[in-house]
Amino acid sequence: MDTTKGPGRPQGDLKGATAAANELAVFVRQLTKDQTVRQLAVRYMGGRTAWSLYRSGAQVIPLHLLEQVVKDRVPDQAGRELLLTRARSLHRRAAAERVEERAEPVALPPLSPQPPPGRLGGRFRPWLTHTVAVVSAVAVTLSVTLVATGPESGSAGRSSASDAPRVAAMLALITPSGDAVRSWNPISGWVDIGGPAAEVHGGAAGLFGVAPGVGHIAQYHSPGNWTYIGERGAELAVGRDHLYRLAPDRAAVWAWVEHTNSWLLIGAAARHLYAGRVGMFASGPNGHDLFRYEGSPGNWTWITDTLDPEDTVLVGEESLYRLPADGSAVWEWDFPRATWTRIGGAARSIHVGGAGLFMVDRTGGLHSYQGEPDAWTRIGEGGADIAVGPDRVYRVMPEGAVAQWLPDTSTWEELDGLAGAITATDDR
Repeated sequence: MDTTKGPGRPQGDLKGATAAANELAVFVRQLTKDQTVRQLAVRYMGGRTAWSLYRSGAQVIPLHLLEQVVKDRVPDQAGRELLLTRARSLHRRAAAERVEERAEPVALPPLSPQPPPGRLGGRFRPWLTHTVAVVSAVAVTLSVTLVATGPESGSAGRSSASDAPRVAAMLALITPSGDAVRSWNPISGWVDIGGPAAEVHGGAAGLFGVAPGVGHIAQYHSPGNWTYIGERGAELAVGRDHLYRLAPDRAAVWAWVEHTNSWLLIGAAARHLYAGRVGMFASGPNGHDLFRYEGSPGNWTWITDTLDPEDTVLVGEESLYRLPADGSAVWEWDFPRATWTRIGGAARSIHVGGAGLFMVDRTGGLHSYQGEPDAWTRIGEGGADIAVGPDRVYRVMPEGAVAQWLPDTSTWEELDGLAGAITATDDR
């Protein structure tokens, strides 16, 4: 039994899955031996349970937290650098052994599949024989700012729609300067909820911000309360229950599993990600093949090979929509017939959400799709940015003002405040 103790209750046996994890845990115990998990949670955040797991070895402490503890504990610069070198070495070994131990072989979708005869929508085929390793980001609660530091570590898991907490619909903006993120309240107007931010992404799974420069992702909970969850990567897509991320080199697809505070590796190399209420999709590395994620790592269904890498693809309430790079026409995917159906003419852009499908034509007019091919209603002008919520569409006008379309009265209502970009979340 390990006898290293701090104030309060004994810390008990080491519980690391590997010797390296236990060695790191002993190091953490020695660094924090005069502090309780409550004190650590208050000082560094992350929660008492998380700190108990770090000190037992059951969970690998995030490197940025480990480095901060070392810096706080050792005032002498020379001694601090020596201890940081040892801390980083211990962390590297613990993280490496954890990933190796948890890796499981999973077959992922194919590079260039052919449609199976007699099957609509295709079927799963091996994409690449790839080793799926589970690597997670231990969530660190932040205050006001989206900026945080630190790599990803920990454990991963799966969730279903029932696991995910309910997310209320909201409209959010980034100010033109990028220094603040604000959400719209019909009673009090725009409310500061965080910042600075370079991007905001909304969907049924919630609101996510990307910090400028460093590219850290933070998940929104309440005004001033964000959680750092990892690095941006090449692309992000917000789905019904998860945020999806494409690795910086586009070699892997990850899903953020909120109830385990972890990233789950779900697919191999991809060109682009597309997500929404009807599901999560990715194009293969060649950019032509489209796959649908079936909810478990490596389980993908081939849909079609008719994409172009530069196409805009959106995922709506019940279907997929595509706008080719030349803007020549708007297309909807017909799942029963496994083919694209032309539903609209030339367009600059398309936008989708709970309120429906919208397009901006080549003259700048904004149109609402009425559910039948070539049946569109013009509702006004487009804008510098457009977001679609559960029951209305929003636009940023050229001067930066935000307006919302009120379908009951067929009028636009201007909202106070200026925006550089907007996004809308949806009720789960």
